[in-house]
Amino acid sequence: MKKKIFLISFIVLSLFTSFSVVKAEDYEKDGYIYSYWGKAIPSAYGMSHIHTYDPYTLGLDQLGIDTKNPDDIYESDWLKYWYDHSFLDEIARLKLDVGIKEANSIFHPQDLFSYNNKLYIVDSKNNALLVLNQYYQLEAYLQLFTDANMEDVYDLKEPSGIAVTDDSIYIADTDNERIMVLDHEYKVKKIFGTPEDKTFDELAFKPLKISVDKTGRIYVIVRDVFEGIIELNSDGSFNRYTGVNPISMNVIEAIWRRFYTEEQLKQMKLYLPTSFTNMIIDDLGFIYATSKADSSGNDQNMIKKINTKGIDVLKRNGYDVPKGDLTYIQVKTGNLQKGPSELVDIAINDIGMYTVLDQKRGRLFTYDNEGRLLYISADKGDQEGKLGNPVAVTYFNGDLVVLDQDNKSLEVYGLTEFGELINEAIKYHYEGDFEKAAEVWTEVAKLNTNYEIAYVGIGKSLLRQGKYKEALENFKLGKDKYYYGKAYEGYRKEFLNNNFSIIMTVTTIVILYLFRKPLIDIFKKDREDEE
Repeated sequence: MKKKIFLISFIVLSLFTSFSVVKAEDYEKDGYIYSYWGKAIPSAYGMSHIHTYDPYTLGLDQLGIDTKNPDDIYESDWLKYWYDHSFLDEIARLKLDVGIKEANSIFHPQDLFSYNNKLYIVDSKNNALLVLNQYYQLEAYLQLFTDANMEDVYDLKEPSGIAVTDDSIYIADTDNERIMVLDHEYKVKKIFGTPEDKTFDELAFKPLKISVDKTGRIYVIVRDVFEGIIELNSDGSFNRYTGVNPISMNVIEAIWRRFYTEEQLKQMKLYLPTSFTNMIIDDLGFIYATSKADSSGNDQNMIKKINTKGIDVLKRNGYDVPKGDLTYIQVKTGNLQKGPSELVDIAINDIGMYTVLDQKRGRLFTYDNEGRLLYISADKGDQEGKLGNPVAVTYFNGDLVVLDQDNKSLEVYGLTEFGELINEAIKYHYEGDFEKAAEVWTEVAKLNTNYEIAYVGIGKSLLRQGKYKEALENFKLGKDKYYYGKAYEGYRKEFLNNNFSIIMTVTTIVILYLFRKPLIDIFKKDREDEE
């Protein structure tokens, strides 16, 4: 019965709201989010583009002069100002343009990691490690490395991944088939080669992405390895595979395969689990990992939160599972991309929020720790502030930094007023201060009356205060069936308690009315017996 009432409420609510249901592509300019019904509806961006750092502004154009002497690091902001204000004659400008082109040719970023107010970047074409300070100024550019005794010299070959801890810098040195471990003076501490596992009897060890937990265990995503993420001990020895992506096959395919001959099975499409694309480990040791949809189009497990037992414990309490865009076209039309999002990296912050990067459409999807989609930012395109071929993302000094390989740039996104309020509400909720969270959610709802999560946040605060009727209204607006049921249960108990005497009186009257005849008969019989 409650379900029927809830469904009817939804239908009535839908009739009186003015949601315009369209495809996500229609809101590329103005931003969008997904409603309870899985449709894209208008919404403000949570983050907006605030700055681009290209090779020129990073000072890479000066590397041809002297890359080893830190005193020669180029003050690029000053030169850009000089260039922009036309103090240069044509010849000087031409020379500077050549310098910019050379700078573009020496930057092919592949992955980045933020640690202790610094950004660490690996360049896969120039086989280099770049380190930027908190002001995005180049602090180090290294292509050759030595050990502490200066006895051996090491180089990188198409490095693809990087991770940094308190005492070490780990680089997935892909084409050298090894992991290079540096100290914070950029001296080589250790080199880990191919792990001893039968997987690599016939397959080259090509580490693509790397992450390290607080105990020193190393996690590696390796090219063409589908068994899962490789876990290495701190000494580089093989331990196990973790977070295995399951093989996806529909019921009909599974049944038919039981009747195929061995020869027929060989001729069929090879079913392989989807490999991971990137990962990061939070302070509690959970691995947040991304992968692409599998060959059958299954996009339900593209984001995982893997615990120490290798089990996916990601909460999926939103309207749909976290996976980027919910609706998309199946056939490419014009410039519109078909198929599900292609998630290539994930960033986490200190209040349980995480953002995934969709390389296909250049979008950033931000979720809370319950798996609810909070806002969608960025877009793909050729204009300033748009993304070309984003490959990595990280939180840095309160902003979100995206590494764009095609544009050879770092694109920085900062919170809008709308996003700042949402983050503030999530923070209060994360800390258990539901009343303050509700106050901020109210402000969010004023900015966007279609933002359903805000009503859920307000409803939770009202529920904790015992204001069940008001909570019901907000959970109805927020389309949250679970908390609507909780509020309804409380409201029913409250109603019974407040009206117990009236209910009992009415009940007694009704019973007396319904059974008046037998009662009268009993009364008459008793009186006759007495006479």
